[in-house]
Amino acid sequence: MTKENSRELQLISEKIRWSKLKLGAVGEEVVELYKQDWSVKRIAKAYRVSASAVIRLLKVKGVKLRRARPPLKPIPQQLGGDEEFWAWLAGFFDGEGSLSFIQGMKDKRPRPQITITNTAIDILEHVTQTVGIGHLRKNPRYRKNHKPCQSFTLQSYGECIAFLKKIIPYLRVRKQEAINFLERCIHYREEALSERLT
Repeated sequence: MTKENSRELQLISEKIRWSKLKLGAVGEEVVELYKQDWSVKRIAKAYRVSASAVIRLLKVKGVKLRRARPPLKPIPQQLGGDEEFWAWLAGFFDGEGSLSFIQGMKDKRPRPQITITNTAIDILEHVTQTVGIGHLRKNPRYRKNHKPCQSFTLQSYGECIAFLKKIIPYLRVRKQEAINFLERCIHYREEALSERLT
């Protein structure tokens, strides 16, 4: 059997399963399971059909599909480090830090990203351990003569809000930019929370 024939047989069997789902009480069962908070994947696995077949059936039946969204991370209440550390980190951030919003892959919502990039990897490791949030990411070397560097990165609303609240009092150069960024983070987080409640 060739690859084309096996693909054709697979499509035919999928169509047969789809028609079985669409007809009769099975379609109503699927709708009921979905209303009982079963995921599309779970229903598809139970009926041995693809997730897209279940989605098509739910749309035909006029069911409003819910988006699968992970819960928002809470805002950390305690971050490590004393006032002297945060004042030093603010100076380091003024020179090496960046604030940006990146577009989410699934829901296209703006995601905050705070980054401090440097070739002094031991300093970034110290920052990560002391602060207690965020992660280190190795950056690619574009040329052989470039030193290896890493980035300390925060990418959740909660982490970014907690970090900015700690660092803003000590910032000098980028204070207003950080305040504006913090306001946008709070606004987008509240929007995301209200969407999850509806």
